[in-house]
Amino acid sequence: MGYLVASYLRTRLLKIQKAALWLDANDDARSHLSEEEQSFHARYVQLYRQHVQREAWDHHTAAALPERVKDVASAAELLAKPPNLDAHVFCVALRDCDPVVLGRGAEAVQLAQSDIALLPYGPLRPLIAAGDVQLT
Repeated sequence: MGYLVASYLRTRLLKIQKAALWLDANDDARSHLSEEEQSFHARYVQLYRQHVQREAWDHHTAAALPERVKDVASAAELLAKPPNLDAHVFCVALRDCDPVVLGRGAEAVQLAQSDIALLPYGPLRPLIAAGDVQLT
């Protein structure tokens, strides 16, 4: 059991690192992180910016670049990619749910209480927000 929890936490931290710049610009998404995850995220973004400053912009070949180009915040907009809402996730239905249409031309999926499924994240968002479905 300890291995599964540790694996889950590693995966969660990797996702936060991958989306760090996007999370930094998105208050609503960041509000879904736990207090510890928010602390990790803030420190990670700070270290990332320090790294970019030191390794890229402080390098002698970058001295000729204009200061506005060296601003990590402006570069972050280009690097900040939102998560893929079409990625599949495992979920469990906490109660019987209304049918969920998974995409154009796709049939609807009905989740009954305790059903476990592998479905695209995007269509599940309203069910997750309502507390009908939990990601596993």
